[in-house]
Amino acid sequence: VKPTSSISLPQQTVNIRGEEQTIRTEGRHDPCICPRIVPVVEAMACLVLEDHYKRQAAMKA
Repeated sequence: VKPTSSISLPQQTVNIRGEEQTIRTEGRHDPCICPRIVPVVEAMACLVLEDHYKRQAAMKA
């Protein structure tokens, strides 16, 4: 699993007061995806198993 990349182009955003600002990321500041990947892998494993179960059931019918 590769980390998500930072976007180095200037981007429009707003601060907590609602004022428009321009931000630009300098360097590489990738968020850590490790804590979020576990539920994604579990969900994909469930989908793959369900798909195979349904394919097997369709062959028997």
